[in-house]
Amino acid sequence: MIPVFYGARFSLPLLAFWFLLAAWPFVSPALGKRIVGVERYFPLRTFVFLALWVPTVSQAYQWTEDPGNKERVAVGPYELLPVVDFLREQGPGQALLARKPHAAFMAKMRFVPIPEVDSPAEIRAYALKEHVRFLLVSGIELRMRAQGIRPFWTEGQVPGFARVFESPKALVYEVLPDKPGAQAP
Repeated sequence: MIPVFYGARFSLPLLAFWFLLAAWPFVSPALGKRIVGVERYFPLRTFVFLALWVPTVSQAYQWTEDPGNKERVAVGPYELLPVVDFLREQGPGQALLARKPHAAFMAKMRFVPIPEVDSPAEIRAYALKEHVRFLLVSGIELRMRAQGIRPFWTEGQVPGFARVFESPKALVYEVLPDKPGAQAP
């Protein structure tokens, strides 16, 4: 058995080749010689091109807006919008430790990727080294990096972190400084 994963985006490099192949009958000199008599009175190739192109483009556009299309452009991190609003209020320019950069980008923060670690203590050490103020933990981090992230979901208090925002799909923790009087990074 061969493991295969397919998504529409994997075909994008082939799009130019497909367009060239599809356009060839409309620019082919060999075909032009055969239908030159018809094209004196009626633009046959133009008509066929438009008859094929307009419904295809229309259907493709409708597919991008279809809520059932999991790859549509409008699909995004909607569950993180309350988190982004909170982070934006905390001050742009701060650093956010997260799995992907979209929340940091939308909150106008500096993105720092979560490293592969086995404990919250390792995450904290990395966050302090990188001068990170906030850690974003969502369900996807829990599924992908369960070992180091699970305590953030299951325990109320995680040493070195303070939970500062909670939504049904995501948690935001502030990285606490080492010294009691010091400010967060």
